[in-house]
Amino acid sequence: MTEYLNTVTNPDAPWTSIDDTEENILQDLAAYTLDPTFELYGDFVNPSPEWLSTENAEKYAGCTMIFGNFYGYSHAFRLVTDDAALIARISAAVQRNKARPEYQQARRKMLDALPVLTYKGASIGHHYRYCGGWFRLTKIIHLTEEECNRDSLLYMDRFEGIDWNGRTIGAAFHDGRQMPTTANWAIYAAPQASAADGQALFPLD
Repeated sequence: MTEYLNTVTNPDAPWTSIDDTEENILQDLAAYTLDPTFELYGDFVNPSPEWLSTENAEKYAGCTMIFGNFYGYSHAFRLVTDDAALIARISAAVQRNKARPEYQQARRKMLDALPVLTYKGASIGHHYRYCGGWFRLTKIIHLTEEECNRDSLLYMDRFEGIDWNGRTIGAAFHDGRQMPTTANWAIYAAPQASAADGQALFPLD
């Protein structure tokens, strides 16, 4: 099942529109630069789209959403399909487009426009710069002192997200709360040697 959900201008009658086609999409992928901001919204070829309605979730179960537009050229394409060969052809064309210097330059501009994550500015669902790319913030975690002591953690406020490769990432907020002392960390709670051992135990660095 394949559905083209957007229309394009009819070249034979410019005042009318026609359904988009694979040929139109592949032709423009070869000629124009993709808009990198669509990396933030499914990365052009999304095998696991999140549908807002139950009706669409049932209708398009098992389908891939192909969705995007171009940088400096208007052709918004959007289709849903379970045709593996079609997905492979468009995916290959997208990857060729993304490998071009023009796309990489446009992507750097996109990343420059994204904020750096801070504890004070964190908002779930928003995108932030991260390690040469970006990620979407999915969770903010506030640890207790007991949890930090158990796992020997200094920073009490942490985050999780999904990066541009679809991987789950997580770290501590550099500007979040910190433990007032590390004296109670579990790493220091090693068994004490007996007097007969003749050994002294020291906390690890």
